[in-house]
Amino acid sequence: MIYTTVKRYCTDSEDDVGAFKACVKQFQSVLPRVWGERLLPHAEAQHENTLGCIGTLSFVLTRAALIAQAVGGWSLDCLRVIGRTS
Repeated sequence: MIYTTVKRYCTDSEDDVGAFKACVKQFQSVLPRVWGERLLPHAEAQHENTLGCIGTLSFVLTRAALIAQAVGGWSLDCLRVIGRTS
């Protein structure tokens, strides 16, 4: 069996926090019609809720984007729905 170590961005490291925010900004820029400029202000909560894992962040934001597109727009409720359905 092969084990892989995945780096998580830590909230107690200024460099990690900056790198995580850069990732959130990149996700925001990929779907500007969905997120606009409203994703980055929630980067701290996303960092805590995903434990700094970009794979988890990607999963959460992909599902939130699909929900937002289905309901006609993004809101914090799109992220809350994921917490109930995961």
